[in-house]
Amino acid sequence: MFLKDAKTEAAARWVAQVKKWIQSYQEKGFKGYIVFANPEDRPHIEALAKKHEVAFPLTYFPKGLEDPGAKTYQINPKAESTVLLTLRDRVVANFVNLKPEQWAEVEKGIRKMLELPESQQ
Repeated sequence: MFLKDAKTEAAARWVAQVKKWIQSYQEKGFKGYIVFANPEDRPHIEALAKKHEVAFPLTYFPKGLEDPGAKTYQINPKAESTVLLTLRDRVVANFVNLKPEQWAEVEKGIRKMLELPESQQ
């Protein structure tokens, strides 16, 4: 997952949600991480990791949106958030600028990627 700004309340909500998905599906091999756009956000990223007691990577693009990683994944610099679901180094789903009420779409994508029935919770 990519987030543009670590200083927002939305970032805190995303961290909590990604943690929940990881905990829910880790037995099926699901892993996650969040990459932030701005290396200057490092103190905020560290605070988020501590506050939410995350055991998954929270990091940043060292060169911001000019970083090769941002270009490799074709991150839209205008997007506030981008969720990429990948399987064996291939993007299988891409979600941009989702609101919390749309997070079920990501979970549906996770379940499909992991080949889990929709009704299993």
